[in-house]
Amino acid sequence: MGQPLEVERCRFEDSMGIGLNVGNWVGDHSILRARRCLFAHNGAAGLFGICERGHGIDVALDHCTVVDNRGSGVGSGDEEHGSGTWRLTRCIVAGNAGDLLKIEAGDVQECFVGGEPRFRDRAGRDYRLATDSPARTGDGVLGALE
Repeated sequence: MGQPLEVERCRFEDSMGIGLNVGNWVGDHSILRARRCLFAHNGAAGLFGICERGHGIDVALDHCTVVDNRGSGVGSGDEEHGSGTWRLTRCIVAGNAGDLLKIEAGDVQECFVGGEPRFRDRAGRDYRLATDSPARTGDGVLGALE
């Protein structure tokens, strides 16, 4: 990447591979900020970041839904060079082959990870939360879709 990337209200669906792959191949510090994005039904990971240089990748997901990907939901791919800071806030990550890959528990805040979030119509790809969803909180709704 080499440049900060900010995306909002995006849908990364039905890719044969990774929904969104971010990387640091040139040695610059890379930054990804995603807000209210959906990563669903991709052939591999929903979101995957890899660092091949020493400056790392900082990733922040806010109110994102990462669901039903064939690979990991959210994955950091390189420990050797230091992947940088990953932060997930108020996200739903469920139904992926592995929901989180190399993401530390302290990097996940106010998120629903694993389990059944009870979407309105998961088979029909309506990822808004049902009224009785355990992913609902007293002060708002988690995930990308309201």
